Amino acid sequence: WHLRHIARDAEGLARIAALSPDEAARVARAGRLAMPFGVTPYYASLFDDDTQAGRDRAIRAQVLPPDDYLDALGASDGIGDYMREGDTSPIDLVTRRYAEIVILKPYNACPQICVYCQRNWEIQGPMAEGALAPASQVGAALDWLAEHPTIHDVLVTGGDPMVLSDARLKSLLDRVAAIPHVERIRI
Repeated sequence: WHLRHIARDAEGLARIAALSPDEAARVARAGRLAMPFGVTPYYASLFDDDTQAGRDRAIRAQVLPPDDYLDALGASDGIGDYMREGDTSPIDLVTRRYAEIVILKPYNACPQICVYCQRNWEIQGPMAEGALAPASQVGAALDWLAEHPTIHDVLVTGGDPMVLSDARLKSLLDRVAAIPHVERIRI
């Protein structure tokens, strides 16, 4: 139910949580700047009804973009790869920053988009169509991992791999775990 009722814009969020006029304006501005935005009903239920009290400041800050971020986004060509993951991606779906650790990204969306997400440049929106990598791409990434014995730690992320079906997630994790030199799998 929560995945089907994600607030994807200011109007949607205002229907399920109290927003100040400034917050609504910032969310609307994010939409105009093509910044991915999404808040689940559960998370929105954590917002305080008193938008000025500040008791939920940290909760709101996770999903409501601040002006300085929007200013920077508006001054650029959109959300960019500020972590330069593209420079450390030897194959689609894999980022390798360290000799022993890789990031595996089989699913490129989340139910909720966090403002601080370092992969906003790749995410189209919450639970976006086509966010699941094709089996051939996942297979190629896993083959690449198997061919690099110095890799001992795999972080499965993306997006949020926990929204995959149990069967699909188990299959993926089983395949990673079957690689002899992989010692740790993190999600």
